[in-house]
Amino acid sequence: MSPAIRARYQARQDFAALRAGIKTPPPVGNSPMVEMFVNEPRIGCGFRRFVVLSVGPRWALLFHAPSLQQLKVDRVTFDRHARQTEFNQSAVGTIIRRNLEQAERKQIRHSPRAAKFALSAIRPKRRTS
Repeated sequence: MSPAIRARYQARQDFAALRAGIKTPPPVGNSPMVEMFVNEPRIGCGFRRFVVLSVGPRWALLFHAPSLQQLKVDRVTFDRHARQTEFNQSAVGTIIRRNLEQAERKQIRHSPRAAKFALSAIRPKRRTS
């Protein structure tokens, strides 16, 4: 099978999976922070770290802390390319808070609701026993 036909076949399978919705949990587990390669004009090109806001059957909603931008990625791409990563909760929280203050002071376009949601996503969950 030629590479072009193989790529077309793979794309058709991906679209079929997205239409049906993916019911299995993501391979990164419950990690609030992932690393993946993106090529997005608002964020840049290369490996970037994202806070995972939500993962649904069709889409994964991610938040890029340095640019305060929200990114919507299809679930097949997220499952295939996202890698679980270690992170320092206080450092990421400080970056988000500091960038949020600067963006509001300089009136730069950003996503404040997503930033607050990302802060709550990286906060450690309290155990109730």
